[in-house]
Amino acid sequence: MTAGVAKFKHVREDRFRYHWIILSLLMICASVDEAASIHEISVEPIRQLLGASGTGSLYFAWVVPGIAFVAAAGILFARFLIHLPSAIRNQMLLAAGIFLSGAIGVEMLGAEHFELWGRQNQTFSLYCAAEESLELLGVLVYIRAVLAYLQQSRLELTVNFADSQRLSRAA
Repeated sequence: MTAGVAKFKHVREDRFRYHWIILSLLMICASVDEAASIHEISVEPIRQLLGASGTGSLYFAWVVPGIAFVAAAGILFARFLIHLPSAIRNQMLLAAGIFLSGAIGVEMLGAEHFELWGRQNQTFSLYCAAEESLELLGVLVYIRAVLAYLQQSRLELTVNFADSQRLSRAA
């Protein structure tokens, strides 16, 4: 959906078209990261780079560059967010807040527990469930925000999951 908005904004040469393009690329990267656990694979190399041993809430060291990335993205997207209709902006900020509270906040809480007691216990499983639930809820709120933006902007987005020629021949 975000890529659909980005394409429309690019064709119209909208001044925020690059923000939509970058946002759609960020959604793709987040999806790939979630599927491939790239941020989890990066923990040890980042810990070594930072010279960190037992670091409590920063035990999962990917959160350090993650927080820096979020801060930079917030600065770069501030003008874009201000430009959005207030209801859409508020939904997007809420989505980001919910997602990041899970992805970074609960991750940091779980890191302290993991460092002390490891992975094989119910408490750590609850931290993981809370983290994933907040991430998914954040994505759902984001999808709602983009759908509301499409509706408010009177943009029509068509998604075709099948080859229409094959379907018409089969009928």
